[in-house]
Amino acid sequence: MSRSTSTLVKYVKGLMYAVASTFVISFPAHVSYASVVTSGCINSNSCTLQELVDGGSINIDDIAFNNWQEIENFLYELDANDDEVEDFINLSEIFVFGIDAVATANPDEYILGLQFSSETAFTLPQQSNDIQEAELELDVDYDVTASNGALITAAELLLGNRVLESDDAFVEVNLDSSTGLNLQVYDEFIDPDFNTVESDNDTFATGLADLTLTSNVQAGTFEPGSLSLFDFSLNLTVQALPTDPEPEPVPTTGNFLLMVFGISLLAFNKKRKPSSNS
Repeated sequence: MSRSTSTLVKYVKGLMYAVASTFVISFPAHVSYASVVTSGCINSNSCTLQELVDGGSINIDDIAFNNWQEIENFLYELDANDDEVEDFINLSEIFVFGIDAVATANPDEYILGLQFSSETAFTLPQQSNDIQEAELELDVDYDVTASNGALITAAELLLGNRVLESDDAFVEVNLDSSTGLNLQVYDEFIDPDFNTVESDNDTFATGLADLTLTSNVQAGTFEPGSLSLFDFSLNLTVQALPTDPEPEPVPTTGNFLLMVFGISLLAFNKKRKPSSNS
């Protein structure tokens, strides 16, 4: 390799290291989104409701869902038979999946949550006698705690898949909190023109670092037939600690390469230019 060529290579390498270092250091900082982490559960990204009630928890980024408690649980037929048998929902058949963080237009904000669902449909019990009323109800309390300076700024409740096979059936999901948050989604089969509310949301006046939530599910049918439900989601908007101010625009890869090539040519030509005293 000639001396002039070696010099050019050295210039190019030096400029590439210098500019690349500046490019990396100046790259805008953004919120990092962690994977869903469970504790006390067999699966890494979901828990059964029974596992959560038994002490399990779900963590997503800076938000922890823990201290789960079963408050109300029954499958009930009124006047379906003489003893009015009351059954219970098997909490091991209900799964709670962590919804990993999704970025928003704000680099310091993201949305995450939980999805409650079941692989097997919950059908209200039927007897040979006419059912005057059959009901399903489940209430669960749990805490939501933010860490590392994150704040919860909004909540949304979504009603998922449901099957209403009776001519007179309804499903209802409520979300209440210790801070006065009250959300409700409701659907019924009896009136096809009913204005179905499939989602409800609210924004907090100030960000919250912790709150206690109560998820309440009710379903009922007043005529012979079946009703299946268990699919709803809770989405939380989370505000993270502000990132550093955005730096000055950073050259794109194409501009970066052109800049290196141009400067290298200038340096190379200057090195080859003969001295005026020769």
